[in-house]
Amino acid sequence: MKMISLNKLSSKYIIASVSLFGLMLFIYGMSDGNQHTKFNTAKSKPLKNLKPHLNSLSSDENEYMTQSHAHLLKQRQKEQLLLAGINIKKDPASSHKWRDTEQALEYRVVHLDLKGAPPRISYFEDLFPFLKRHGANGILLEYEDMFPYTGPYFDSVPAYNAYSVSDIKKILRLAEQNKIEVIPLIQTFGHLEFFLKLKQNIEMREVFSNAGSLCPTHNNTVKVLHAMIDQVVRMHPKLKYLHIGSDEVYELGRCARCIEKMKVENWNRGQLFLNHVKNVARYVRTAYPHVMPLVWEDMFRSLSFSELFDSGISQWVEPVVWNYHPNILMHINSDVWSMYAHSFKNIWIASAFKGATGPDQLLTNFTYHLENHMSWMAIVEQFKHQVNFRGIMMTGWQRYDHFSVLCELFPVGIPSLILNLFYIQNYKHTYPMDTPSKLSDLLQCDITFPPHGGGAQCAFPGARIFNIAQRLYLLRNELESPQTGINNPVARGWLSDQNIKWNFSNPHQNMAYVPRFYFMYGYFL
Repeated sequence: MKMISLNKLSSKYIIASVSLFGLMLFIYGMSDGNQHTKFNTAKSKPLKNLKPHLNSLSSDENEYMTQSHAHLLKQRQKEQLLLAGINIKKDPASSHKWRDTEQALEYRVVHLDLKGAPPRISYFEDLFPFLKRHGANGILLEYEDMFPYTGPYFDSVPAYNAYSVSDIKKILRLAEQNKIEVIPLIQTFGHLEFFLKLKQNIEMREVFSNAGSLCPTHNNTVKVLHAMIDQVVRMHPKLKYLHIGSDEVYELGRCARCIEKMKVENWNRGQLFLNHVKNVARYVRTAYPHVMPLVWEDMFRSLSFSELFDSGISQWVEPVVWNYHPNILMHINSDVWSMYAHSFKNIWIASAFKGATGPDQLLTNFTYHLENHMSWMAIVEQFKHQVNFRGIMMTGWQRYDHFSVLCELFPVGIPSLILNLFYIQNYKHTYPMDTPSKLSDLLQCDITFPPHGGGAQCAFPGARIFNIAQRLYLLRNELESPQTGINNPVARGWLSDQNIKWNFSNPHQNMAYVPRFYFMYGYFL
């Protein structure tokens, strides 16, 4: 038997994976000081790889990893059901259009979630022209702790890498140059972890054990929210819309102050919620008459029509109806749409192009998000005569909440974003199965889309991150594989803890495996 360096071999597995992810963050120019996201619990399965060593994946997994021809045929069947009643034009000339001349939605807003891995300002210089070119005309800028808040209530609130005043002015200037509407998002009820996690703000929590929900009846609540609104609005002098959040307020009406308030006013929890949102929105409309507050509407869904209508909330806000599933009517039924149609003059919708299929997702599930946008366009067609749909917000969450890990990085989700931007502008003239053939041109890639195995050479902003994320996925897949990973029979038999401790094993067994490892990952090492 012959001695070989087992410590070096085993450590390279770890080095390859860790260093690769670090390289991704470095290239993108991001730092990790923030966090958040909407969710659903569906398990996402990333891009299918064409290399032989991944052929062991199950057929079900392969089916959902990319837009295969068979799966796109299934999507066409789904779309025919979803878009029943829509006159899809079959004019050959229209199939070459990349932009529908009859836009169903005035605003096509891309969400930039700065709660996790916020990009450097230089990234926006490339991103905004790219978004404009593909039909986006707005960005939803969710600052969280990346905004440079100042004043007595905001000690230690901004992240160490928060944008400066000059940074934000540059972002706004770049957006204006590209005719992109900037809509800031401020959380004013739920998802205030970045503020309520701090020791000096614990008393403003609705419940001590959860930093997610703000107490609406605390003495400092109004002062803090007004200060936040004032600073953000004044930083955006040409502001038309301000998103005031207010989704997923799970801890509502539980503290002693709120219980007493509901008792005195004879309110239920829904009415407590409406009162707080209306007060925040009224302040915005009164102090800044040119600004319309937008609000996530999920907390409205459990209300009765009389509760929603009698509250008078409709004169103060425009709701943003969000859902990230492939079949939206299963989650937001016709009764809810009827209630909204009778209550609000204008309604926004919100989809997801990434960040909704797993809290630690590495690659974006294109099929899942395309079906979400298909479902949304079916909703628009079904209710367009009852509802005035103002626009769509295409969310791309970086974290599920402030305390979770990163899911897909923004550049990794760009192919999905462009796919869905194309679809919502052309859904009357094209089938989903026709869109991937155009993506190689849309994304300036030199190979057939979607690229497999990290070999794509694309030119969209952050394309190298997309490429590296695929390679990292392959590496992780290989390491976790029962046939070739660190728990394969060779590793268990001849790379045990004792083998590594004494740096001694059977080279005949191990060397047959080592060349495979270097063939796969020598690129990283």
